[in-house]
Amino acid sequence: MTEFTYHVKPIQIICQDKTQISGTQFSPNIKNPDGIVIISAAIGVGQAFYHEFARFLCEHKFCVITFDYRGTGDSRTSSYNIPLKLEDWAIQDMDAVITHAATLTGSDHIFLAGHSIGGQLFSLAEQSKNLTGVILIAASFPYWKRWPFPRNWMMYFFFHILIRVLSIGRKRFPTRIL
Repeated sequence: MTEFTYHVKPIQIICQDKTQISGTQFSPNIKNPDGIVIISAAIGVGQAFYHEFARFLCEHKFCVITFDYRGTGDSRTSSYNIPLKLEDWAIQDMDAVITHAATLTGSDHIFLAGHSIGGQLFSLAEQSKNLTGVILIAASFPYWKRWPFPRNWMMYFFFHILIRVLSIGRKRFPTRIL
């Protein structure tokens, strides 16, 4: 039995607004991959967290792209001083990654695996209409009224009070505290 091989390479993707984001492309050593899977991260989770999952998908004949949103992980640069907006992660970053995926071999089937916020924002990307399918992983919105008592009050406190208090006077949200 031969061992399955694939290539892993860092990539840089230029968004429509000229912002550059960092990604990693996993390509199986086969002529025609079964498709492309874009892994869209949860908030505060770097692309490296998904690399084992990407390798698994690659070993099953898919080309895979992981990426860091602007201002985060490997896409964070000291020159990026513009306030981050979640909508830019969708409208600019995800759109650019989907556009990049469309240039690759196997692009007749492009899937997005969205974890948490990554499964919520993709629909804002203009190019999302070109996705063959979407896999949502823990992508529900933590709206406090959807939870039973007393958890609903814990959710309200967390998202409406604690997060706001922890964000006061900071340029970056202190995820390690949580």
